[in-house]
Amino acid sequence: MYCLIPILSPLTENKEGRNILWGIVIVIAMFKSILIPLSNIFGFTIPEIASNFIEINGYLIFVILGYLLSVMDVSRVKRIIIYIIGILSVIIRYGLYLLHVNKCKHVN
Repeated sequence: MYCLIPILSPLTENKEGRNILWGIVIVIAMFKSILIPLSNIFGFTIPEIASNFIEINGYLIFVILGYLLSVMDVSRVKRIIIYIIGILSVIIRYGLYLLHVNKCKHVN
């Protein structure tokens, strides 16, 4: 993963390069959060090489996001909004998980 940093580092030197990195983050997020669940819902299989590529890029997103967020200038209000969205996301994710677990217990 970190072997890609020298390849990606020229993109960090200007705003246009950072926009390309944001585009990479969006594409990876789309593949990770849309393509895989759709394949499970509709029952189509993703070729193994594509699946491995998606998984590796799923980790690459953290490296790129770490850099992008470290150089971003975020105001205090926006930072608080981001924290609130993060906390709500955790509550929703694990709340829905607990509801699903309880529903499965009642079915059995």
